[in-house]
Amino acid sequence: MNRFRFAIPNPIMLFYVSMSLLLTACASVPVAPAINPIVHDDVKSLGEFETAIHAYVQQRDDNILVVFDIDDTLLQSSSFFGGDTWYNWQRGRPIEHVSRGIENIADKDKIQCIFDKLGVFFELGQQMPTEAGAAGLVSRLQAKYAVMALTSRAPGYRSGTERELKRANIDFSTSHLLPGFQTLAFDFDDSGRSARVSYENGIAMTSGSNKGLVLQDLLGKLNRSYSAIFFIDDGKRNIDNMQVAWQNKKTFVDIYHYVGVDKTISDSDMQLSRDAIAAMDAFVQIAFPDRYAVLSTAACE
Repeated sequence: MNRFRFAIPNPIMLFYVSMSLLLTACASVPVAPAINPIVHDDVKSLGEFETAIHAYVQQRDDNILVVFDIDDTLLQSSSFFGGDTWYNWQRGRPIEHVSRGIENIADKDKIQCIFDKLGVFFELGQQMPTEAGAAGLVSRLQAKYAVMALTSRAPGYRSGTERELKRANIDFSTSHLLPGFQTLAFDFDDSGRSARVSYENGIAMTSGSNKGLVLQDLLGKLNRSYSAIFFIDDGKRNIDNMQVAWQNKKTFVDIYHYVGVDKTISDSDMQLSRDAIAAMDAFVQIAFPDRYAVLSTAACE
């Protein structure tokens, strides 16, 4: 006589047991919470930025990316003409005058076809570190973390940019995020505006695109992810764009608005610009008359 009896499972009971096990399993998998970026205003020294990074890492064993802007964050122009303040003034952005408040550029002071000429200024001009210890600070961070530069300059201005970084003993190629010093170049759609972006020798050149969105796109193309990103820039627009772009992400983004460079303008600065533009126009008219005829009609490329 068979003393063992096998009960046929109740299908409804099996369904509830299966769902219970599934929900229990899902509940046991931790889900990383969304994190909003933190913005630090009025950062007067690069040392504040470095100290904050080290303090964060002491509390967490995280995978860190450090991102530097270049113009008026790591380097500043040796002269007003061609520098970051001059460029913003030329682009019609309000600049603080040393004695009379906001200074808006007059039409007569605007350079025609600025982007046709800007590369020449970058090639001819020289820059200097914003702080004496800038090169050492970058090098120290490179020894511990992934580090890159993210500049609003266009890829066509790379030569002069890398030359001036080299003169300042700053080398982002030592922390290049692609194997074999490969180059990545692509067209980026910034709200309907197509712009060329390139990443080479540790420097991403964004053609004035939204830095927050470019950084996301670039890291995706590089197949890189980080638990924390530290970003420093002197431009308020770049700070705001980075903050908005990284809202509700799983990456902790710490943003630093650097104000260590004097961004005011003086009457002598404006006169220097007028004199330089007049001299340049006279030179182009003599040396390249056909090109001068095009540029003087504001037929910009």
